[in-house]
Amino acid sequence: IMFGLGFVVCGLAKNVPMLIIGFGLMCGLGMGLAYGCTISNSVKFFPDKKGLVGGIATASYGISSVIVPPIANRLNDAVGVNNSFLIIGIVTVVVVGIFSLFVEKTPCPNGFAPLGWEAPRKTVGDAGRKSSHEKNWKEMISSPIFYVMIIMLFFGGSFGMMAISQASGMAQKMIGMTPAAAAVVVSVLALFNAAGRIVAGVLSDKLGRINTLTLVYILAIVALGLLFICKEGSVAIFYVGICLIGVCFGAFMGIYPGFTSDNFGVKNSSINYGIMFIGFSASGLAAPLIISNIYKTTGAYQKAFIVAIVMAAVGLALSFMYRALEKTHS
Repeated sequence: IMFGLGFVVCGLAKNVPMLIIGFGLMCGLGMGLAYGCTISNSVKFFPDKKGLVGGIATASYGISSVIVPPIANRLNDAVGVNNSFLIIGIVTVVVVGIFSLFVEKTPCPNGFAPLGWEAPRKTVGDAGRKSSHEKNWKEMISSPIFYVMIIMLFFGGSFGMMAISQASGMAQKMIGMTPAAAAVVVSVLALFNAAGRIVAGVLSDKLGRINTLTLVYILAIVALGLLFICKEGSVAIFYVGICLIGVCFGAFMGIYPGFTSDNFGVKNSSINYGIMFIGFSASGLAAPLIISNIYKTTGAYQKAFIVAIVMAAVGLALSFMYRALEKTHS
């Protein structure tokens, strides 16, 4: 309701402060509240498939960037921006209100497990590892592993956000695509972003969260390298690079809900994952500023790709630091 009413406030806005209240405050808070509790609650009910369920839940969030923008653009052309906000806001309140009636009202019981399933004691990597202690948020932030994890998430979000936030601009200014062709790039990127959440989530169930994250960082370095060597007319290389970045960026979203509950338990996963997600939120603030400032200063994106490669390399190193800390803790 808060998210939908935020759109309604935007539709009625006559000045910038109303937009800040509607879009920044109400929509921002509504989205964060819905995202955090939905993802963590889904993972609690599927302890045997945390990666898969986390991937599906976060992919539903990611796929919205493919479905909603074309609808919003058509509404803008047909009825104007203000009315578009009003319509989308009202539809959101109605649709979410109806579907909320189907959500299980009883919280997931502590120690819940599907019938006939037992948490494995020995697994590949950390997939399915049962936490020896259910940690609250104070205990979580006192753990060295937490800081390694949140910094890894920050760097993973940063290299992804640097590319995603400027995908259309890079397609036009670096490759020479038309605005229409660049719009297709953004849509394809969003699809790979959503797919990456599910694929990486499934892989993390089988290979282990940290093993999958290591592979993601390596793939990201390759993808950023492809973007670095792109020049005008390098359409195929650009598509491969930007789509791989979409997969890698989505992978963090699919893996981290289960990754967080593996390390700190499921009982307090809602608040724990919310705090962990600060790492991603910080990247959403920092990364677009970094790449836009680099482009303004140099007139090119190449130096930004170098910065992103360094971030991915640091994240890769941190994945091995995590292993060392986990081994010490065990």
